[in-house]
Amino acid sequence: MDNLHLCIVGVGSISRRHLRLLNGRHDVRLSVVESFEPSWQRLVGEIGTFPRYASLDEALSLGKPDGVISAPPMKPMRS
Repeated sequence: MDNLHLCIVGVGSISRRHLRLLNGRHDVRLSVVESFEPSWQRLVGEIGTFPRYASLDEALSLGKPDGVISAPPMKPMRS
Protein backbone atom coordinates (compact mmCIF):
# COMPACT_ATOMS: atom_id res chain seq x y z
CA MET A 1 0.00 0.00 0.00
CA ASP A 2 1.27 3.46 -0.89
CA ASN A 3 1.88 6.08 1.75
CA LEU A 4 -0.79 8.70 2.27
CA HIS A 5 0.25 11.94 0.52
CA LEU A 6 -0.86 15.07 2.38
CA CYS A 7 -0.28 18.60 1.16
CA ILE A 8 -0.02 21.38 3.73
CA VAL A 9 -1.10 24.83 2.52
CA GLY A 10 0.82 27.70 4.13
CA VAL A 11 3.52 27.43 6.76
CA GLY A 12 2.15 29.41 9.70
CA SER A 13 2.52 28.10 13.23
CA ILE A 14 -0.37 25.62 12.99
CA SER A 15 0.84 24.26 9.65
CA ARG A 16 4.38 23.88 11.01
CA ARG A 17 2.96 21.97 13.98
CA HIS A 18 1.13 19.61 11.60
CA LEU A 19 4.31 19.19 9.56
CA ARG A 20 6.42 18.38 12.63
CA LEU A 21 3.94 15.77 13.85
CA LEU A 22 3.28 14.16 10.47
CA ASN A 23 6.92 14.22 9.39
CA GLY A 24 7.72 11.57 11.98
CA ARG A 25 5.26 9.07 10.47
CA HIS A 26 6.50 6.45 8.06
CA ASP A 27 3.13 6.04 6.36
CA VAL A 28 2.72 9.68 5.28
CA ARG A 29 4.38 11.68 2.49
CA LEU A 30 4.21 15.46 2.78
CA SER A 31 4.33 18.37 0.39
CA VAL A 32 3.85 22.09 0.99
CA VAL A 33 2.23 25.01 -0.80
CA GLU A 34 4.20 28.15 0.02
CA SER A 35 5.11 30.93 -2.39
CA PHE A 36 6.62 33.41 0.10
CA GLU A 37 10.36 32.72 0.18
CA PRO A 38 11.07 33.97 3.76
CA SER A 39 8.33 31.68 5.13
CA TRP A 40 9.72 28.76 3.14
CA GLN A 41 13.25 29.40 4.44
CA ARG A 42 11.94 29.49 8.01
CA LEU A 43 10.26 26.12 7.50
CA VAL A 44 13.40 24.60 6.00
CA GLY A 45 15.46 25.89 8.93
CA GLU A 46 13.03 24.55 11.55
CA ILE A 47 11.85 21.25 10.10
CA GLY A 48 13.53 20.50 6.80
CA THR A 49 12.61 20.50 3.15
CA PHE A 50 9.57 19.03 1.44
CA PRO A 51 8.31 19.01 -2.13
CA ARG A 52 7.15 22.60 -2.63
CA TYR A 53 4.45 24.11 -4.82
CA ALA A 54 3.74 27.76 -5.55
CA SER A 55 -0.05 27.34 -5.55
CA LEU A 56 -2.74 24.88 -4.54
CA ASP A 57 -3.67 24.46 -8.22
CA GLU A 58 -0.09 23.42 -8.97
CA ALA A 59 -0.01 21.01 -6.02
CA LEU A 60 -3.29 19.38 -7.03
CA SER A 61 -2.35 18.98 -10.69
CA LEU A 62 1.30 17.98 -10.29
CA GLY A 63 1.52 16.48 -6.81
CA LYS A 64 -1.87 14.78 -6.75
CA PRO A 65 -2.17 14.61 -2.93
CA ASP A 66 -4.65 12.31 -1.23
CA GLY A 67 -5.66 15.14 1.09
CA VAL A 68 -5.01 18.80 1.85
CA ILE A 69 -4.61 20.56 5.18
CA SER A 70 -5.17 24.29 4.86
CA ALA A 71 -4.08 26.31 7.87
CA PRO A 72 -2.64 29.57 6.55
CA PRO A 73 -1.59 32.24 9.05
CA MET A 74 -4.36 34.62 10.04
CA LYS A 75 -3.94 38.35 10.27
CA PRO A 76 -4.69 39.75 13.73
CA MET A 77 -8.22 41.05 14.16
CA ARG A 78 -8.60 44.74 14.77
CA SER A 79 -10.89 45.90 17.50
